[in-house]
Amino acid sequence: MASSSADKDRVRRGNELLEESTEQAVAIFQDVLKDDSASPRDKESAAIGLAKAYGKLQMGDQLAAMMQDLRPFFLDIAKAKTAKIVKVVIDELSQVPGNPGAASPTVRGSHRMVQGAQAHLLAAPHPGKARCCALQEARLCGVSA
Repeated sequence: MASSSADKDRVRRGNELLEESTEQAVAIFQDVLKDDSASPRDKESAAIGLAKAYGKLQMGDQLAAMMQDLRPFFLDIAKAKTAKIVKVVIDELSQVPGNPGAASPTVRGSHRMVQGAQAHLLAAPHPGKARCCALQEARLCGVSA
């Protein structure tokens, strides 16, 4: 899917607004993420920008909720891109002050992110997985591979 110029411009504008008007940047990034016609590349950039904006605003709960909302998107993109977004969110969560306890929203959010990432990795097909399953099945049936 080709990235439209308008989506690229919205993401670029959101990144420019991060320093001067973070709330407006949040609104722009959220719009791009909700736009079904936006390309995965633009959504990835918007997710990273949104994480940085939430971090700047010190909104740990919003960062955790954002990860929940992005789970369906993570299934549509490569694992490396998912890892990149999750890394940025965790980095931003670590910068939110006042959340040192294990029961804090930040720690609970991080735990949910790790669980979601694990589920994503387990659900994603592995190149050798089908071959291993076929070999195992052949051995169980007494057929040499």
